[in-house]
Amino acid sequence: MALVGIGGAGKSTIARKYARESGAHMIWELNAETKQSLISSAEQLAYALSKTSEERQEIERIQLIKNDSIRKRSLYLFLSNKAKSYDNWLIIYDNVNAFNPIEKYFPYDASVWGNGKVIITTNDNNIIHNSYIPSENVIYVNALSNAEKFSLFNAIHPNSEHKGDKLDYTQCIDEIPPFPLDVSIAAHYIKETQISCKQYLEYSYEQQEHFMFTQKNILYDIGAYSRTRYDIIIMPVQRIINSSDKFKDLLLLISMIDSQNIPKKLLSSYVDEITVDSFIHELNKFSLITRGPKNSNQVPTFSIHLSTQHAIRLYFINYLQLAKNTEQLHKITSFIKNYIKQELTKNDLVGIKLLIPHIEALLTRDILFSDMNKAELYGELGISYFYLGNYYKSEKFLLEALELYKTHYNKDYVRIAEILARLGGVYRNIGNYQESKNFLEQALRSYSTHYGDDHIETAWISTYLGSVYRHIGDYNKSLILLEKAQSIYRRNYNEDHIKSIWNAAYLGQVYKNLGNYPKAQELLERSLLAYEKQYGSNHTKTAWIIVHLSSVYRHLGLAQKSKELLKKAVEIYRHNNGENSIEFAWSIAHLGAMYKDIGEIDESIKLLETSLTIYKSHLKGDHIIFGWIFCILGNAYRDQMNYNQSIELLQKALEVNEKHYGRNHIKIAYTLCDLASTNFALGYNKAALEYVNKAVDILDHGQHLYKYKPYEILADYHLSEAKKSENGMISYHDHHKSKAKECLTKALDIVQKNFPNNSAHITRIQSKINNLFI
Repeated sequence: MALVGIGGAGKSTIARKYARESGAHMIWELNAETKQSLISSAEQLAYALSKTSEERQEIERIQLIKNDSIRKRSLYLFLSNKAKSYDNWLIIYDNVNAFNPIEKYFPYDASVWGNGKVIITTNDNNIIHNSYIPSENVIYVNALSNAEKFSLFNAIHPNSEHKGDKLDYTQCIDEIPPFPLDVSIAAHYIKETQISCKQYLEYSYEQQEHFMFTQKNILYDIGAYSRTRYDIIIMPVQRIINSSDKFKDLLLLISMIDSQNIPKKLLSSYVDEITVDSFIHELNKFSLITRGPKNSNQVPTFSIHLSTQHAIRLYFINYLQLAKNTEQLHKITSFIKNYIKQELTKNDLVGIKLLIPHIEALLTRDILFSDMNKAELYGELGISYFYLGNYYKSEKFLLEALELYKTHYNKDYVRIAEILARLGGVYRNIGNYQESKNFLEQALRSYSTHYGDDHIETAWISTYLGSVYRHIGDYNKSLILLEKAQSIYRRNYNEDHIKSIWNAAYLGQVYKNLGNYPKAQELLERSLLAYEKQYGSNHTKTAWIIVHLSSVYRHLGLAQKSKELLKKAVEIYRHNNGENSIEFAWSIAHLGAMYKDIGEIDESIKLLETSLTIYKSHLKGDHIIFGWIFCILGNAYRDQMNYNQSIELLQKALEVNEKHYGRNHIKIAYTLCDLASTNFALGYNKAALEYVNKAVDILDHGQHLYKYKPYEILADYHLSEAKKSENGMISYHDHHKSKAKECLTKALDIVQKNFPNNSAHITRIQSKINNLFI
């Protein structure tokens, strides 16, 4: 059998313990670390097995043979003949670096060697492919558990259990590499020198000469091992470096990034794939890494222990004179920056998630990198978090990048404009529209100066800014910016290019807000087909289109279509972003609104309450998004005839919206109209009329397209009152019917002047007028 693991994992100790308890009649350990040590050990075994002077003379004769091959063969035959005389023997081949050097002395034939057992201890994970050792007999000696680490440490240094600073030991031991060698030397060192565990860790991290010298002396005194952790790591590292300059580059790379889940394709992008396969084989040979298993997305990765990685990095700094901001380090940051850009362009969310910890790890080595290298990495990290929907981390890293760029460059530096634009995107997605608008307008001015007004980069900023104008209700400005960007994209690419499609999706959203649902439907359906082809049907970008398209279907009265699409989007966000993400909350809020419209009020309220809870875990209580949720939820409670709850929520919505939009914004008019509807339902007609009149003032003052809305609500109120008096006072009935007609006529006039002929608003209001005469 083979015991496989990194040096210091306890392989030899386990093998010797097994041998002592095996009951074997002959036990011997061969030092197989080098060819010379193996031959010497084999000769010592031969002497030990010799019973007569003739046999000893035979060994001496063998040693005098000049032909190396004949001498090895003669020694092999002598050992096999002697071993065969024991009916139960056990030989340990300790510290085998590769199988080939021991093959000449390996007892693989029972007819030659007799009945016995062989244990190999090795660092070489590749030994599992050896034809002489069954794969089920390859045992991996893994790291100690925390409980085992504490137990071993306390067995050597029992006072650590009783001291008042036991917590210090508990936290400190957790950071010691989880192998018997490291735990035992730490315990002995602390016990001998009486330093604190924390101080020991600092010494260990720095690996200064006097510390390593003391470690070796302690190891020598306790007779436990001949090499420290640093020695164990650096010996194979030197061999790997000496074998190829490309291996040297790869070792430096993996010493700088995160130690866990290193994607193989990251290395393959740095050098060629054949070199990477050979490099991983070498690392595996010395148990310096652990392979997958492949993660759920079937991306091959490997990991390296933190202590191993630290030793390699120290070796580069201390012995290979790796200085700050060298060409080697600049090469790494440039490569990582370009690699993540490729992943972002492909919208490979799995690749982005895998890479983020490696960028963050690089940034912890800040003492080695220039400010510009750090700024580049902060920027790409911020963009990566944006793509993953973690907007607060995105904001944090983008601001870090912005600060460094501003320190070293003037305000016109184009990279500053890009970071401003990215921050504008972050603030838009968390509902801070005013801040988003400010950042994006700054970015647009810089881009226009640097690239020109008709450049595709300028179109990118214009699209983002157009989206923000839509959110703040300035649909005309939004449309102007988005249509200009669309013309730039079509001129430089074509209407089917993904950039044109991306912009068209935003245009579709504006047309929806303008009530041009057929145009919105056309643009968003075309966008959905393109996104499914480009990103796949289960990508979050596709889900984004689905939600907006489903909203159009909802307004067109296509409830079943809207419901099916929204359920799909919810599942995409659930799978990719999790049930506590902002995107998931956003999608189920839309689903809740759809259920409200089709009369499934209980399900609507359940989804909206869940959405609100998720949003509250991410956002402050007066955040702008709550105004939107409170409005939908308040209307749902009105439909449930829970009018008091409805008014309470709508009043909250009014407070939030007034804080963010001011008192004269279209969003305020909407909320006032919702409050009017609930008050009319309660019979609070005076209050309701006040809300309607305020809404009219806002909409008339701003010349908004939606000024038909309060007139339609008033008409609904009068129609309701007329219905109540159908069998009663004729004059009262006629009065309300006349008022309803007057209001609907005003509403129809407004929508006919401001919306396209096929607008659903025109169809709906005209239908209500027609019904007056039935």
